[in-house]
Amino acid sequence: MSRNALKMAAYRLLWITLAGLILHFALGLTSVGGNVVEWLPRSVLMTAAIAVGLSAGSLYLLGATAPTARPDRLTRWAILAAAASIVSVTVSMFSVLGGRESVAPFHLTLVLPVSVLPLLYWLYRRFGNVSTAWAESSLAAAVLLLVVSRGLRVLLVALPPDFETVPPTLRTLVALFSLACALIVGAHGMAPHADRGTDRLLSAPWAAAALLWLVLAACLETLLPLPGMASWACGPLLEEARVAAVQWAGLALVLGLANQVAAELRGENRRVTGWIPFWLVLAGSLLHAAGRVIAGLLSAYHAALPGAPPMAEGQTLLAPFAGMAQTGVVLILVGLLVFAVSYYWRRPRSTA
Repeated sequence: MSRNALKMAAYRLLWITLAGLILHFALGLTSVGGNVVEWLPRSVLMTAAIAVGLSAGSLYLLGATAPTARPDRLTRWAILAAAASIVSVTVSMFSVLGGRESVAPFHLTLVLPVSVLPLLYWLYRRFGNVSTAWAESSLAAAVLLLVVSRGLRVLLVALPPDFETVPPTLRTLVALFSLACALIVGAHGMAPHADRGTDRLLSAPWAAAALLWLVLAACLETLLPLPGMASWACGPLLEEARVAAVQWAGLALVLGLANQVAAELRGENRRVTGWIPFWLVLAGSLLHAAGRVIAGLLSAYHAALPGAPPMAEGQTLLAPFAGMAQTGVVLILVGLLVFAVSYYWRRPRSTA
């Protein structure tokens, strides 16, 4: 297969990714919400769509490599990350269908956050005035930090049936270490934004959104291992917000990648999808996360009261925040639809 054919195949895979994301949020409009069993299958659908997007990105990087040259380190890392994501999503999908949801946290906590890094750094090289040596060394450090910190979290928090048996001091150290590692990765990611190039694309804002959600996900994940926080942070609403934050990092990366790929295939230094989809998706994701976090904290507080019955999401106290979350889903869905229309409108001519 020629290099140009690889690029065009990557472009078509991005359309499959976009269709999967739209389907995920369309199904979210019909969900009652607040129940892990309800949103977990949709969560697998979204992670599968993101995995296809990561595969598209690695395929495009391979197509962008000169025929006689060996793929550079960023491309090799991207291919490895995409393969790991596909395998992990497949295992998670079969585990969920088989009723064994305990395997899914491995993908959402460790594999997905690490998998977005190589393509995120590829975007850094596209819009930032950073050297290849910096990108490769910074990527290696970021991968190491996330693998160690999130691997510890999987072993001590996500997989054990009762993580409260782990000593409180160790859980606190793991939580703070995980947060510190995410903040260091975020600090590394600010360097390309501080010294931007002359491109007029929107890959930089989407990359910034992906980095933001990686850090926010780490902040939400810090609550769970802390001593005394288990009853507050284990609720389904907070768990949904934590998982969504990780997924939205992948979503933002894929949409930024789609902009970059389409612009390069068109050979024009101009925006492909515009600012409207970006702000709709970002505002919707923030609104959804805020609604889920507030509702989750309120329900956890109510459950901690002596003799208080369980609080359902449809009750009066939680209804406004459930409405916030659903409004966020609507905004994201509208943003993705606008993204798809403008993406088709400015498609590369050879795909017509």
